[in-house]
Amino acid sequence: MLLVATYFLFAAVSAFTPIFSYWVVEELKYSFTLLGLILAARSIVAAFSRIYTGMLADRLGNLNLLLGVGAVRAAALALLPLARNPLEITLLVLLYGSLMAAPPRSAYISKIFSREDYGKAFGAISVAQNLGLMTGPVFAGYVAEHWGYFLTYTILSLLFVIFALLIALLKYRERRGEL
Repeated sequence: MLLVATYFLFAAVSAFTPIFSYWVVEELKYSFTLLGLILAARSIVAAFSRIYTGMLADRLGNLNLLLGVGAVRAAALALLPLARNPLEITLLVLLYGSLMAAPPRSAYISKIFSREDYGKAFGAISVAQNLGLMTGPVFAGYVAEHWGYFLTYTILSLLFVIFALLIALLKYRERRGEL
């Protein structure tokens, strides 16, 4: 279940930057410089969010925080095509990057697998990540090219919803003692 959730997460994450970049420059007609500033701001927030996301995961629980990642990113992407000015766009992109999945996911893997199995577990997660990284941009590019950005952002938002639903199912199964 975590593998499938990771796939959906990385399919959406990997599609975001190319779709966002083209949308900002070609559709909204903003400069590459503004695009670079927005993406740089997101990267700064993302770097620091790894620290506080890990601390929040320790307090709130790994799966709870992964649910939060899915919810926050889904909301940000659902609202993004409605934004038109640079401030609105930047704030939504900062919201999008405000929670990271890596710290709680890594901590959760460490919790459910024995030390001897870390290599296999993290290897399997890496395969799911790479499959998402390969397919996400192709799929999103095709959707954007044929049906536009609004639908593309809606679908990317739904991928984060699917991610969150799979994490919720994982949490439910864990609570029932099935894992």
